[in-house]
Amino acid sequence: MTIPSDHGFSTNKLFRGVSAEVLDLAVGIPEIVEIEAGALIFGEGDPPDCLYL
Repeated sequence: MTIPSDHGFSTNKLFRGVSAEVLDLAVGIPEIVEIEAGALIFGEGDPPDCLYL
């Protein structure tokens, strides 16, 4: 998936099966390290924190 440049996500973050609507929700949450279909994964805990959509 190509990430629009105006979302400001760094290239080291992973995006799989993510809709534009989910990316819009994720804007402004710098702790997000990964976005998967249905969940935003953030933080460095083990397990990491997840926000299920």
